Amino acid sequence: MNILIIDDEKDTRQRIARLLSVSDNVLQADNGLEALNVLDREYIDLILTDICMPRMDGLELIRILRNQGRNAEIIVMSG
Repeated sequence: MNILIIDDEKDTRQRIARLLSVSDNVLQADNGLEALNVLDREYIDLILTDICMPRMDGLELIRILRNQGRNAEIIVMSG
């Protein structure tokens, strides 16, 4: 399974990635715009996204993904 973790807090992103990378392929992005670049290059099964981030927040990212017809499962995280 390919998982994309999106959070502007690097420590949070890395802790989650360590937990999940034992059995899955985990990619990371620090905002919604960077996540879109990753999604253009990689097939992602599951997205874990923060809501509040600079440049593009998680809710705007979700709207864009749904408008594009992407079917990845999404989990929204909030501090």
